[in-house]
Amino acid sequence: MVVINRETELAHADVVKSDNNQGSQLAAQCLLDAKCQHLAYLNVSNGTYSATARGAAFIQTIAKNIANGDVSFQQITALQPTYQGGLEAAKLAFANGCAFDGIFCANDLLACGFLDGARKFYNLNAPDDFCIIGFDDIPVASFESYKLTTLRQNSEGVAQRALQLLMNRTKDNSSAQVTADISVKLIMRDSVSCR
Repeated sequence: MVVINRETELAHADVVKSDNNQGSQLAAQCLLDAKCQHLAYLNVSNGTYSATARGAAFIQTIAKNIANGDVSFQQITALQPTYQGGLEAAKLAFANGCAFDGIFCANDLLACGFLDGARKFYNLNAPDDFCIIGFDDIPVASFESYKLTTLRQNSEGVAQRALQLLMNRTKDNSSAQVTADISVKLIMRDSVSCR
């Protein structure tokens, strides 16, 4: 057995996942390089393993900046990990006085919904009013109306490594668990700019 984008305690099941830590570090550094000082992370309550790991790594990356008083951080919660969830999260976040200039989203659907919500309800847009980064690099992220900066997962790399580990298990199923993190890539588009 190989588990993809999850952790497992099964001793002889290997794990292959996109490197959420690396992606979150890249997102945090990108927002810091853009001179953002009031950062936020958008996810849902009880999100997926990957989304939760991304948020934890993002906070860990900026922890020293928070401790030094260089940046502030707030968590924004959507009701669902979808476009509609992002749209409603934007409506509520701005209505409740959330003040941020850089936001990292657990996935691209949330990010696109959040962008449209900011535009529709408050006439705010990226990167003029805030910078926004998604995760996944779904096709719509590159559309002209979003031009979303995001993290691209290497799905082919994940699949190849999973198959390789499965083949190894057919030869020796008694070896210790292997965990493989597959690198992600920051895709720069227009939703982030230097301030």
